[in-house]
Amino acid sequence: MSIFTEPWANVRIDGKSVGVTPLKKFPVTVGRHRVQLSNPASPTVERTIQVGRGQTQLLDIELGRP
Repeated sequence: MSIFTEPWANVRIDGKSVGVTPLKKFPVTVGRHRVQLSNPASPTVERTIQVGRGQTQLLDIELGRP
């Protein structure tokens, strides 16, 4: 999974902190995952994604302003 945001964001996948964006080629298991993106200057964004065997998912999100 690769995640890009504008501006930067803290990334949590399935409730676990995994770093900040940009997050490139982060390995995840096959199945459904909850992604949370947070930045002190923006509302938290949450997405649920489905990853199939051999798939690469890309999230490119512009975080809104409060």
